[in-house]
Amino acid sequence: MIQALLKNKLKDSFTDPHFTPSEDSLTSSIIGMLQYLPDTVFWQLLRSSCGKQSKIPKEIGEIKSIQFWEKMTPDGKQNSRYVEPDVWIEAEKFDVIIEAKKRDCRGQCVDQWKKEILSFSSEVNNINKTLIFIALGGNILLQDCTLSIGRKQYNVYTSSWYNLLHEISNYAEDLTLKSQPEGTKAITRLLNDIISVFSKHGYVDVKWLSDLQPIHLNNRSEEAIASLLEFDNKRILQDFYNSKKQITTNNIFKIWKLK
Repeated sequence: MIQALLKNKLKDSFTDPHFTPSEDSLTSSIIGMLQYLPDTVFWQLLRSSCGKQSKIPKEIGEIKSIQFWEKMTPDGKQNSRYVEPDVWIEAEKFDVIIEAKKRDCRGQCVDQWKKEILSFSSEVNNINKTLIFIALGGNILLQDCTLSIGRKQYNVYTSSWYNLLHEISNYAEDLTLKSQPEGTKAITRLLNDIISVFSKHGYVDVKWLSDLQPIHLNNRSEEAIASLLEFDNKRILQDFYNSKKQITTNNIFKIWKLK
């Protein structure tokens, strides 16, 4: 299904073959594929997307189940029909709810958080676990906050799709640079598919100049640079690097004049 989506091969499966990204397609594609990673890696990526300053727990233990759009009964006060958290993760040490929005800059609503927490507490009623609530996307600011509901306080952790994509890209890059055992290669393939699905939804990872590794030029650099250019610029570039000759504006002018 994912490969057919990326290659625009769904015309025989739907009346309208044109794919329109939505909140649900983004959530199901990204979180839906992340769930196939080892539990520790899945949580590491999701947790890191909340930012380095977040106090979100480091471990949640073994993941027992992941439910998408599970309908929960209303609390009888604020909720008239049902509540439908985007993702509910039942883990060994915590329960995790993810409320996702399509865009990163707006959409999250505190009242919706309260409704989902109230309904979840009423439906699950697990006094032995703490609830972790993650607002993914749709946040004006990325910072932890606390909601007071009745006599209880609940922590809400904010994340963004760009943060999650960035963490996934960095993790995939680190794996590529290392010698990969068979299991790690499978993880890399999965992460690359997730990055491609992000792109399909309009999210592309950005590498800032400050994060790039410095490149040291040597006497072979002219060949490498010339090979990247569309035209044959070897005559121009051949004298740009010369360990025994200082480059001056006059030298550069002479080189361009030869061309």
